[in-house]
Amino acid sequence: MTSLAPLALDTRSKDTDIHVVGVTGVEGMSVMDFLVAEGFTNVTGHCLCKKDGLERELLENVVLTHPAEKRRLLERVRAWSNRVRSGADYLNGIEEADLVFLPQSWKLYKENVQLLSLKVPRYNIMHLYLELAPCTTIGVTGSDGKTTTTNLIAHLLRAGGRSAEISGNYRQGPQVLSRIKMLDPNGFLVLEISNRHLDFGLTKHPNIAVVTNVTENHLTEHESFEAYVCTKASIIGPETIAVLNKENVQTAKMGKGAKEVHFFEKRLVPFAIANPSLFGEHNLENVAAAYVVGNLVGLTDDELHRAFESFIAVPERLELVGEIHGRLVINNLSGTSAESTRRGVLAFSGRPVSLVMGGDTKGVDYTDFADTLKREGTSVHAVRSEASHALRVLGVHLEEHDTAKDASVAAFQRTPKDGVLLFSPGGAFFESRFLNKKKNPNALSFQEIISLLRSSEPPRDQSQ
Repeated sequence: MTSLAPLALDTRSKDTDIHVVGVTGVEGMSVMDFLVAEGFTNVTGHCLCKKDGLERELLENVVLTHPAEKRRLLERVRAWSNRVRSGADYLNGIEEADLVFLPQSWKLYKENVQLLSLKVPRYNIMHLYLELAPCTTIGVTGSDGKTTTTNLIAHLLRAGGRSAEISGNYRQGPQVLSRIKMLDPNGFLVLEISNRHLDFGLTKHPNIAVVTNVTENHLTEHESFEAYVCTKASIIGPETIAVLNKENVQTAKMGKGAKEVHFFEKRLVPFAIANPSLFGEHNLENVAAAYVVGNLVGLTDDELHRAFESFIAVPERLELVGEIHGRLVINNLSGTSAESTRRGVLAFSGRPVSLVMGGDTKGVDYTDFADTLKREGTSVHAVRSEASHALRVLGVHLEEHDTAKDASVAAFQRTPKDGVLLFSPGGAFFESRFLNKKKNPNALSFQEIISLLRSSEPPRDQSQ
């Protein structure tokens, strides 16, 4: 991690030379849009695509459902698109900048290798959120569960009559950076914070920091597991109230240096949660974390209980798609690590599960995942990939397929009535590589696969 001076952007001269990388992505676009709206006159954007593809790529990346929202976005983008260096001009002149904003994913692109040696302060969108928010900030990180926990916390706050916004590593809606100065000073900004955000080094820490758990993940992006743990722990500063998982070996040791430390344990949630959206014991971990935060901000147990029961699952996090021919279909496409998919399988322990998976291992040991699959008797159907190879080497019996469509159809046919068809990659880049028509014209989207299964003949009952 890099040591950064506080950004203090609001005190800088408006002609500061600022460069923003990745302006067709959610984070880069939001930062560029914000800086231009704030009146900074010397801002340069960068994108890999050609100039005439900027708007198309932007609309593909930013989640906006209403046509009027898309129209307003494009109007703003067209006002600053002449400042963007794209295609062959990508990154030209960036070494002359006073400071640079990068998206959290910048290291994943080979075209950004020159940025590794850049002698310019590098920031990301999280620095702006934490330094400029006029309200209490709640940061949530962890190897698994951070998205659900972030959404749970915001839901509890809103249900309890508090003002709460969600942003950060968030794909279910637009970023709130453009409205940062208008947020209710008595409210809350709940930020999902990834290890990639933290790897920059924070200039200011959240008022409340939640670490759901730390297990092996993203090891190809860190020198060691210990370095990854340290990155996660860096969310906590001397001004931070830390909310930590007492049952996780790594997080239980993270409280040193915090203003206060509060531990959570899933067995200590003081009420049963009757919510069909929260499959699996691991979700009790997320509930317990959110419960502690709710207590810290003054919500009563009655308020929390009612709010938990009305929570709706986050898309792609053990999301119930429905029943197809008597088979329960679960969308856990955001389960891109071995541990998150292992937990997903255990959420349906005792029922026959057919798993559709595949992707990159991110340098993680798959032994625990493989042991769980063998012990649970999971029927595994994988798109041929690094992850499927790792499981096969560890003795997992699985079927490998060339496409997600083939893996899905085969898995569905092997799922007995009252069984579970679970889409959970257990590896990185499953959606972008195997369900993305832009990269693979012959691919089917997840929605198309579900439609195909709905229109298919019912599988022959495997119990017969």
